[in-house]
Amino acid sequence: MSAITLNKTIMKERLFKFAVFSRLSLLVMQVFFNKLLPDHNADVFKPFHEESEMSTLDNLVAFILGGLKRWDGVYFLHITEYGYTYENTLAFYPLYPLIVRLIANTVLFPLQFIAHYQSVLCLASASVNFVVFVKSACVLFELGQEVLKNDRVAYKGALLFSITPSSIFMSAPYSECLYFYLTLRGLLSLERGNLLHASLMFGMSFVSRSNGSLNICFLLYVLSKRTLRELKRLWIDARINFLVRLTTPWLFITSTFIPYVLLFAISTMPFVLYHWYVYKLYCTKDITLEMPGHLKQYGEDNNLKSPDHEPSSWCNNWIPYSYGYIQSHIWGQGFLKYWQLKQVPNFLLAVPVTMVTLSLACTFFKHNRYTCLTLGYDEVGSAKKSEDVDSLFRLEGSALVPYVLHALSLTVFAWFCIHIQVLTRLLFSSCPVLYWHCAHLITPHTTRQKQYNEYDVSAKRLESVEVTCPHAKPWTNLLTNQIWNIQQEPIVTKLILVYFIGYFVIGVLLFSNFLPWT
Repeated sequence: MSAITLNKTIMKERLFKFAVFSRLSLLVMQVFFNKLLPDHNADVFKPFHEESEMSTLDNLVAFILGGLKRWDGVYFLHITEYGYTYENTLAFYPLYPLIVRLIANTVLFPLQFIAHYQSVLCLASASVNFVVFVKSACVLFELGQEVLKNDRVAYKGALLFSITPSSIFMSAPYSECLYFYLTLRGLLSLERGNLLHASLMFGMSFVSRSNGSLNICFLLYVLSKRTLRELKRLWIDARINFLVRLTTPWLFITSTFIPYVLLFAISTMPFVLYHWYVYKLYCTKDITLEMPGHLKQYGEDNNLKSPDHEPSSWCNNWIPYSYGYIQSHIWGQGFLKYWQLKQVPNFLLAVPVTMVTLSLACTFFKHNRYTCLTLGYDEVGSAKKSEDVDSLFRLEGSALVPYVLHALSLTVFAWFCIHIQVLTRLLFSSCPVLYWHCAHLITPHTTRQKQYNEYDVSAKRLESVEVTCPHAKPWTNLLTNQIWNIQQEPIVTKLILVYFIGYFVIGVLLFSNFLPWT
């Protein structure tokens, strides 16, 4: 095994250990903070359960995981157990509840004999997020290697993900963790040219979170570039050979157009099926849902519309899209609707991640002006016109175009159209480029890594990325070394590390006690 291969193996092992360590640390902190402070009496969705005797396992689950069942987590666990009993629950997409329910009814099924179903679901949700989070860290590292061609930045970006500012939402019963994993898997497949697998991953992300719709843009971007290259090739062939000119339209339709339309259909079909189900449940009443009596009573007491009520106005739209109706009519979201004086603290919470995104966009544009103007479609021209600057973002300009546009689009949309406090978890559970940018900022001399030929004795070996002992403690790595020596770090590094760690800790403290957070 070569030194480079061994070093990458050590990095993956160290990353795995650190991701596991961060999740266990968060769990311990959540238990501590939840018992340290009394829960805030938040006026939110809290459907009660029928009273019954608690078993030892029920009490243990409530003690260990009780601080995670907060805010939107209550919705997800409710949907997992009862389905879409109220119209406002339709804003929470179904893949995560389905997976949690599947695990609870298969792997954890024996526990249903000694604990309530609610406790088993809570345990299943925590287990799913734990496994998916660790796998996401590993996939983020692989994706960074593919896109950046720089092991150090890719590795440190994955380490930063392990202490992401949205950490609490990656462990609580939210769909952010699953969504990020599916997004990363889709992007990795896209980078490796596996379009079918990418379409499947993006399709599943589409029914994990609503912003999964933007993931389709990654697929369309790659397909459009391939289509232009294919048209250019066919045009050149047609000018040379008359027979080719006659068959060019058919060649394009059969080899490019039809396969790409099918890929797009695969990526959008889960979304269509979910909204077809919702339409049948709430509009035409072709699908029925059994509701326990206590849930019917809770709905009546809180004016919540159930499938038994008259259909809402969205059912009569040309495209019956429930999500847009719920966001505007129930959650009060819309253009500039959140721009109120009382919401200033929530806007301040979103300032750090906004600054990171703007820093990314400015840095990228500075080193890739021509690439930005051509949206990366002219790869040859971008390479010729790139500035002579030794920068990671210049060397990988064309590859990063959709990633930067994705992050910038979400930021602009959030500031003007939705509840701004969700921006932190929205971006850090959607945009891998933010972790790479932060890793780039705290890592000196981050240029593209040259390919190394182990048989060329005259070539200089690549610098070791992870130089610590492979048997070192799981919290010891390149990132933690910087944290321990933060006083010697530059001001930018200090700000980024304080931001990540601060939001990690404060998020756990506030969220676990039902206090407002991002």
